[in-house]
Amino acid sequence: MHKLAVLLLSTALLSCGNSDRPNAANGLSAAGDVTLKVLSNRADLLNSGDALVEVLLSKGTAAEGLKLDVDGQDVTSAVRRRSNGRLMGLVSGLPLGNSVLRARLPDGRGSRIALTNHAQGGPVFSGPQLQPWLCVTEENGLGVALDAQCNGKTFTELQYKSTVTQQFAAYDPASPPDDLAMTTTTDGVTVPYIVRVETGTMNRGIYKLAVLFDPTKPWTAWEPQSGWNRKVMWLFGGGTAPFYSQSASPNPVDDTALSAGFMVATGGLNVHGNNSNDNVSAESVMMLKERIVEQFGEIKFVIGEGCSGGGLQQHLIASQYPGLLDGLIPTCSYPDVWTTATEVAACFLLDRYFTQTSPQLWAALPQQAAVMGHSSIASCQAWDATFASRLDPTVAANCNLPAEMVYDPVSNPNGARCTISDHMIAVLGPRVPAVWEPVEKQLGRGFANRPVSSLGVQFGLEPLLSNLITTEQFVDLNENIGGLDIDGQPKTSRNAIDPGSASLSYRASLVSDARQLARVPIIDLRGHDDVEIHTDDWSYAIRARLDRHNGQHGNQIIFTGPIPLVGDPAFSCAGGLSAGLGDAGVPSTPTSACTHNPLLLMDRWLTAVQADTAAGDLPMKILRNKPADAVDTCFIGGAPVTEAAACAAAYPYFTNPLVEAGGPVATDNIDCQLKPPKIEDYAAALPPLTAEQFTRLQAVFPQGVCDWSKPSASDQPSVPWLDYSSGPGGVPIGTAPVARKL
Repeated sequence: MHKLAVLLLSTALLSCGNSDRPNAANGLSAAGDVTLKVLSNRADLLNSGDALVEVLLSKGTAAEGLKLDVDGQDVTSAVRRRSNGRLMGLVSGLPLGNSVLRARLPDGRGSRIALTNHAQGGPVFSGPQLQPWLCVTEENGLGVALDAQCNGKTFTELQYKSTVTQQFAAYDPASPPDDLAMTTTTDGVTVPYIVRVETGTMNRGIYKLAVLFDPTKPWTAWEPQSGWNRKVMWLFGGGTAPFYSQSASPNPVDDTALSAGFMVATGGLNVHGNNSNDNVSAESVMMLKERIVEQFGEIKFVIGEGCSGGGLQQHLIASQYPGLLDGLIPTCSYPDVWTTATEVAACFLLDRYFTQTSPQLWAALPQQAAVMGHSSIASCQAWDATFASRLDPTVAANCNLPAEMVYDPVSNPNGARCTISDHMIAVLGPRVPAVWEPVEKQLGRGFANRPVSSLGVQFGLEPLLSNLITTEQFVDLNENIGGLDIDGQPKTSRNAIDPGSASLSYRASLVSDARQLARVPIIDLRGHDDVEIHTDDWSYAIRARLDRHNGQHGNQIIFTGPIPLVGDPAFSCAGGLSAGLGDAGVPSTPTSACTHNPLLLMDRWLTAVQADTAAGDLPMKILRNKPADAVDTCFIGGAPVTEAAACAAAYPYFTNPLVEAGGPVATDNIDCQLKPPKIEDYAAALPPLTAEQFTRLQAVFPQGVCDWSKPSASDQPSVPWLDYSSGPGGVPIGTAPVARKL
């Protein structure tokens, strides 16, 4: 029989409007006079051997003689009446897998609940973990990795903010500094500005937690220190790369959030430039939230922040695993990986076509830009220079592995493939034999599915119909743009989406589902930009999805400013910006200049939603509790402007190659339905399309061209909370275990 170590802690998991989500506090059901609740997570999604539980007794029922056991092992001492009046405690040392917790009164009345515990190193629901996997615990001060899951020691340190330098420095409780600052939280509590930073390991990643902390006072989970407002700001890092290794966590010491009393959480697996599998990112959030609850106390809500890939993760996690994040503050972001990838692939192919295939037809750069959808060719060139290599599985830098461990189609065909799709093979699954290319046939196995298609896409259609390009340019472009083979190399034929991957992408919300995004307030931050990859149009693509699926976008507001990426000092104090860009080239924004602090605005919004006990579902409560100042705002000459026409004139946004091919602004049709081309469809072009040109166009599209008036045939509502443990595609996790009568 396993030995149970009992650690007496308490807390509860509370979150804005979360009663119907799979990770919510659960296990409460009618079980006579005794009911068990698992508070720290779902009872079947626990990790690291802990389960924070509460025993509820009906009025008039005494706790005297109450006994608790796990599979017959007595754990009664874990639960006691706490200072908050509740019977609760944390049982540690749970075995991996299934067990049963029972609570019983002397007369035999009681309840039971099934528990499922997962390893600290994961996985829980993300499916089989990638191999190989390199540990970096030593490099991050956590000692030699204790196992293959890269678990290491947990390390804590104290820092303080100086009134002299206004910077953070090491804090020694034995010798308190004279320049210790004070700060006042959103709860109106004034405390010394000392921060406890914890670094540890979980889910094969490294995490960090930072929170205001007074080392002279105790902290228990049932009575946290008053400096914490019981809210969490989660920093998501930018970039996109498929690392096959553990990586350092971003710095969580964010002045804007900490000074207001927020806990700040970060993790290496929540940096998209390390981990491009957003299901693993979501899993890591869930696992670390459980630790926060068990160690620190009740959570009121969690707000995400992050730029670029950091914003992308927020949209995906909120739509794939609703309830993990309660509010989103994406900066310079995108809706998801795969609709963004369509622009990356298109830009790579367009740039190659314009410069190498038919440069004689495209000497005028404005014509190239018109096809690309931007005001200049700079954005597509930036995509080509920065992220086109992510399509190449042989680039060792993509996956942070030694070159000898990386795939090469000739010398090492069984090596690790450094692409985003292969990084997600547990979700996407392998390609079927019908589409295998020579190297796959040689190995007898398919590489990961790719949910990207250019079949039927008429690049440059809108510029043609607007007479910005000629009919010969249009036909030649579509004849010669080609596609990419499984190794990311140019080929003459177009790409058809891998069988089954379109329906999987919609079902699994790999194309972020605005139906689920209606369940979170979104404050989208934009630095006006049309010369590199973070173009303004992606904020409006998300808005278009909200309008398409929900009939409105009232839960999303957009702040826009003139500085690329940063926006304006009035709102760029959001900590996710520096985390997303690694502090590179981001000017410092004093908190005093942050007159439109998005974190505090989101705090007010969620607080009002949480306090709303009237009838209505969560999306309805988000709309009716929206603060009056939560409106689209742009900053012109440092002044806030809320007039839509003035903002549109000051900060026009453009499109992308798929929209210029006639696709929707939402950019969420990844596998269009096809229709036969008709010569009258091009009647607006001057000079008109000739019969010879139309014949050539028909040869390019023998199966037809995209009918953008229809959604993809695979389009469908997503299924939240999918579990990939049993294989790609996932199955719904289902309802949470509940307590039952003995």
